[in-house]
Amino acid sequence: NAIFDLVWSKDSEYLTTASGDQSIGLWATELVRDAAYPFRVFQGHTGSVKSVSHCPHGNEDIIASGGRDNAIFLWDARCHGDGLIHS
Repeated sequence: NAIFDLVWSKDSEYLTTASGDQSIGLWATELVRDAAYPFRVFQGHTGSVKSVSHCPHGNEDIIASGGRDNAIFLWDARCHGDGLIHS
């Protein structure tokens, strides 16, 4: 599926992607992990995810996403389960 946006983490350990399959993916930048698949996927949008951004102040584990469903979601990469903290 198409990737519409991507951002590097501040420590350059992973990329975060916004995809046409309605998901946000976290991808390892090290060769230790399988680079063909994200190591974490967040799902909740009902339309293509068009943009992603890490929190610019402090904790970059907080991720904002915006989609064609006219929704903005906040995700916490430290949380187990779906990671959704606000929609």
